[in-house]
Amino acid sequence: MQRVRVTKINNILGIIDLILLSVIAMLISLNSRAVPFFMCCLFVNVFFKKESYANILKMFKSFDFYILILPFILSLVGCLYSSNKDAAYRSVETISSLLIFTIIFFLSIKKENSKTIIKCITWAYVIGVLISYMVLWSRALPVYLDTGDSYFILYTKFSEVIKSPNYLSYNVLIAIVICLVELLGGKRYLFSKRNKFSIGVCVFLFLIFSVFLFQLLAKSTIIIYFIVLLFSLLYSYKKKIIRIYFLLLIIITIGALSSYMFTIPEFKQRFTILLNVMLNRENIDYAKKESSTIRYSAINTSFQLIKENWLIGVGTGDVVDELYKSYVENEFSAAESNHTNPHNQYLRMFIMSGILGLLSLILLFYVLARSTIKNRDVFGFLYFISMALIFLFDDLFIFRDGIVLFGFFTPYFVFCKKKMQKSKNINETIEKQEK
Repeated sequence: MQRVRVTKINNILGIIDLILLSVIAMLISLNSRAVPFFMCCLFVNVFFKKESYANILKMFKSFDFYILILPFILSLVGCLYSSNKDAAYRSVETISSLLIFTIIFFLSIKKENSKTIIKCITWAYVIGVLISYMVLWSRALPVYLDTGDSYFILYTKFSEVIKSPNYLSYNVLIAIVICLVELLGGKRYLFSKRNKFSIGVCVFLFLIFSVFLFQLLAKSTIIIYFIVLLFSLLYSYKKKIIRIYFLLLIIITIGALSSYMFTIPEFKQRFTILLNVMLNRENIDYAKKESSTIRYSAINTSFQLIKENWLIGVGTGDVVDELYKSYVENEFSAAESNHTNPHNQYLRMFIMSGILGLLSLILLFYVLARSTIKNRDVFGFLYFISMALIFLFDDLFIFRDGIVLFGFFTPYFVFCKKKMQKSKNINETIEKQEK
């Protein structure tokens, strides 16, 4: 009787887990500021389960667990030698999402429910991105129809009601990856069966999200989009997952979309400026307030700071202050007026925590890549590529929009996939014994 009661309680707690995880997945793109409340509810729910306490010892013995939370630990240590304590504490508070999600996924997600959970998460996430697109259009369309100015359906003006175009573009990119994986076959993340309906829905979502991404005019994410797409198409062709005519259809469609976007002045201008900055680095006007110029200023300054503070870094709260001083000294006026960040998570961790900071990210991506390759998980591997490249173009750990996205999915691929694989092996052993 008591065992039945415990089972019912565990089932209820499992359902609460599922609901909270789905709500968080949906809110990542819609309103990441609301995520901490549901994350804390999920964290509390974890410790209502007896099995969570049984897993605590395993967690503290896990090498992967320490690797995933190492950036948080270094941020905490960096507070001790930071001059700007307020900025340091805010940074630690933000990156704590990585610690909390890591604990939640390690302790709470049951191996037998992992498959159900990831389907709910991916559907909720895709729906969240789709709703965000609808919200943006509902606001921008009346203005666009009234003025006829494409300015209102592109870049910052289009996305500002939700979040910055860069961070929103990362959300859209992961939604595109989910649709791509579903089209490639193998493990199912949205539909249980592969048929004409599921393929049609995924193609539709893939195209819609691709247009969404291009509208955000996030140069770095669009470049990553093409790299991920190239990996996907090469993989699918090698594995003979999709037929050659379908492959050509995708290439032609994306090519046509890209060609059309380059006819829009704002889109063409942003990529033209990026190309000019790359080709004419010696003649850059550092007073020009354009993202490519500002980012190049930030990268140059970051390397200077790394040379001076390569061992332990400048501290968690002093990164922006030290960059600002260097901008003033080098007369990078545009970067100075914007208090620009490095826009590169590898460089930021190096500046903040020295060589250990950079090593922490390398180890983190090593663990992520190892887990996805070991489990032959296409979604996880494309996620790994996407995030490793995004870290080259942005500081994901300093804003909630970035850390929530990374902290939510990464522990799943590192921990839950292993549980699913272990569960499968146990089931196979039981079946053999019964025979």
